[in-house]
Amino acid sequence: MFKQWLICCSVLLMFYKAPAQNLVPNPSFEEHTACPSGLNNTGYHNGIDLVVGWTTPTVSSDYFHACGDEAAGVPDNMPGFGFQYARTGEAYVGFGIWGGPFASLDNVGEYLEASLLQPLQKDSFYLVEFFASLHDGKKLGTDAFSILFTDTLIWVDMPPTIFTSRTILAQSQLNNTPGNFITSQEEWTPLRWVYKASGGETFMTIGNFRPDEEISYVEVEQWGSLTSYYFVDDVRVEKISYPIGELGLQDTTLCESPFSVELSASGLHDGYRWSTGDTTLAIMATEPGVYILEAAYGEFVIRDTAVVRYLPPEAVSLGPDVSLCEQELPYTLPGPAGMQAYRWSTGDSTAVLEVSQAGLYSLEAAYACGTVYDTILIEVEQPELFSLGPDTVHCTAGPIRQPLHAGQGYASYHWNTGETGRQVEVSEPGLYWVEAVHRCRTVRDTVVIEQQPPLALGLPADTLACLDNRPLLLSAEAGFDTYRWSTGEAGRELTITAYGRYELEAFYRCGQELAVIEVLRPPGLSLSLPERLEVPLGQAVQLLPNLNGAEQVQYAWQPANGLDCTDCPAPFAQPLVSTLYELMAADEYGCTASAEVEVVVVPRQNVYVPNAFSPNGDGVNDRLFPYAGQEAAQVLRFEVYNRWGGQVFFMESVPPNASSAGWDGQWQGNPAPAGLYAWVVEVELLDGRRVELKGEVVLVR
Repeated sequence: MFKQWLICCSVLLMFYKAPAQNLVPNPSFEEHTACPSGLNNTGYHNGIDLVVGWTTPTVSSDYFHACGDEAAGVPDNMPGFGFQYARTGEAYVGFGIWGGPFASLDNVGEYLEASLLQPLQKDSFYLVEFFASLHDGKKLGTDAFSILFTDTLIWVDMPPTIFTSRTILAQSQLNNTPGNFITSQEEWTPLRWVYKASGGETFMTIGNFRPDEEISYVEVEQWGSLTSYYFVDDVRVEKISYPIGELGLQDTTLCESPFSVELSASGLHDGYRWSTGDTTLAIMATEPGVYILEAAYGEFVIRDTAVVRYLPPEAVSLGPDVSLCEQELPYTLPGPAGMQAYRWSTGDSTAVLEVSQAGLYSLEAAYACGTVYDTILIEVEQPELFSLGPDTVHCTAGPIRQPLHAGQGYASYHWNTGETGRQVEVSEPGLYWVEAVHRCRTVRDTVVIEQQPPLALGLPADTLACLDNRPLLLSAEAGFDTYRWSTGEAGRELTITAYGRYELEAFYRCGQELAVIEVLRPPGLSLSLPERLEVPLGQAVQLLPNLNGAEQVQYAWQPANGLDCTDCPAPFAQPLVSTLYELMAADEYGCTASAEVEVVVVPRQNVYVPNAFSPNGDGVNDRLFPYAGQEAAQVLRFEVYNRWGGQVFFMESVPPNASSAGWDGQWQGNPAPAGLYAWVVEVELLDGRRVELKGEVVLVR
């Protein structure tokens, strides 16, 4: 018996120490198809394509080798910016894992992708590792390192003119510990995981798979651009034995108190650390709780958890009754943890029941402590949907009142009027909305309340119009949606050219209006004037037309020369020359008539100078001046001479009959002697003719 146990332990020990195969091809990036150059590592090329067994699903991942030029060499590269020795060998790769918070584009990131030498096996454990170093010229250290395992090659179809790699958003299996920022630019920092495979994983992709808003970073105390660019070397994926990856902790349910239970690991690791602080292979748990074990395997840490429950039958419960919203269905109803068998009232035997409707559910469950029973009531709350109703038009010019109702059962109501009740009454036109809040839903509805005073077409009843002279324009009031005339025309206006009956039907949102108009011929309009009127030059004559017809008449006389008005019925005419006047009359119906009269101006020249005057200051005949009729326009000149031919008085350009401007009998400042004097007068008439007269006058003293 002892011999058999020794052989078994020896086999396990040999298996434990046996070297494992690294499933990553070309893990240190030494094998290449050509030495890289700076051109290979620009955005227009993928330097990673020179590395045997490696590629990128996007663009722009880089390759560095000791055989490369100054921009792609090892340790110097990217002239003046990059410097790093290879961790092993002479090569490594580089990629911008994140564009940084100030990138011109959102969600920028590059990737490294390889096909594993063989697919991962289901439920097998693997050591996963790579080393990273922050580029010397980049200031942002991030914790956004992840590995995505897939069964197919990831490939992003990118246009040939796009040279910026965008972030691939995916659920990666392995993620760096939050807050573990990779900031060293001198050392190579390891990232390590122990991975339990789902089976069939053939490809691994290294990079960031989260959007910008989920990225955390720190800024290193060194100059450089605000991006995250890393060198990567020595990638490893190695299978380990199942007993190493699986620590073997088991959840335990205890029925009685006090209690103790042993928690023990498989015993194939370099060391252990429990969440209790113990470092032994096994511990005794004396209290319920979650116990975490970390086992060291070389430089890797393997974690496992054991839950110790104290669960006597009386503590097993489905919990309190549940009130759900409709959108929360189906609802996942968990049975008590740690049971060995479940039997629901629905017939299901799963640990978790999917509930699709309200009701009373019961469970019978068996576990180490016995069989337990419990029930739970699941109710579904759903406040009624509601509507404030259709938009409404109140067809009135008076006050309006309209109640608005929200649905019942909501926790709160908020109207745009500021009110918070379920119902409001509005008295003004406008847009109204309510927001009703319930934990299951928020309903918002809007209604428009409008007011439309009744409209009238505003057309006359029977209408008289003279259509022979001009058409009649019938114009209805604006505001209707459609207009339809009995003639077939549509529109607010209709031009009438014939007598008869016309109907207009107009529609608007408050109904329709109908108007009937009879267009009739009005009584005739007759007009006459004398054929000829004579008037002395300078006098006026009234033009009196004879008009029969309408009372409201508009007059238009032409020409305007000599008339005291042109729009009155009987103007006075005082032409300077004979003139033919025309009168055009129009009544309120548009009827017109016209007539003419010739006003003949009779020429005359009534100019008179007295034959004696006595300038003695008695106010009678104190001055000598010419008298003229209405036909005189002005006295051009008036001269008086003594018997010896000497001029004793002269005046010019004065109005006719201006006695104050005549001769006062003075000559050279002294009274002129009595006696006989001669005079000459020249007068301009209204028609432009000039008249010169001569005569004698006796000055009496």
